[in-house]
Amino acid sequence: MKKPYIKVLVLVLLVFLVLVGCSSTSQPQEEKEATEKEQVVKQEEPSGQTISDELYFRTDDGEGGVQVGVLLGALEYFEATQNQEAIKSFDLENNLVLKISMNTHSGDLREFPMLEKAELTVDDIIVKPNSWELVSKDSHHLNGILTFPAKSADGNRIVQADSFVKLNIKDMREVSSRIFTWQLPIAQ
Repeated sequence: MKKPYIKVLVLVLLVFLVLVGCSSTSQPQEEKEATEKEQVVKQEEPSGQTISDELYFRTDDGEGGVQVGVLLGALEYFEATQNQEAIKSFDLENNLVLKISMNTHSGDLREFPMLEKAELTVDDIIVKPNSWELVSKDSHHLNGILTFPAKSADGNRIVQADSFVKLNIKDMREVSSRIFTWQLPIAQ
């Protein structure tokens, strides 16, 4: 009579070991790369934000139940933060980078079509994004890197030293337009 209990106990122990092995804490390669990119962007001091972060960061009022924050990661930002690794990693000679964070208590933010709904206006030039890469894939607390071309078709830099930069994220949670603006140069 004891033999079936021993077999059940051994079976339960094997299932437990398999489950523990499957829930390893190692990250898949794409998550490691995303984490590395997030660390390249993040240049924090003990206070949580550097002076440059405060100057280049914009946030909205959380309309529609979603709080959106945007960090303008222009070449000038990474030069001001002396982040040479980011300049190389993001190819900032050819890309304008915006780090976007979105937070909500309901719904799945991963479903928002950022590439279709984001538009950058630099002075009077409208630019569509090149890519949207998720850095964290939490459906309620999403972080991503939105990149735009830094040069026009003729090879000239789009963002100039005195440019007015406007990011418009359209139609997110019944909010027709979320606008984030920066007037360059940003005083340090």
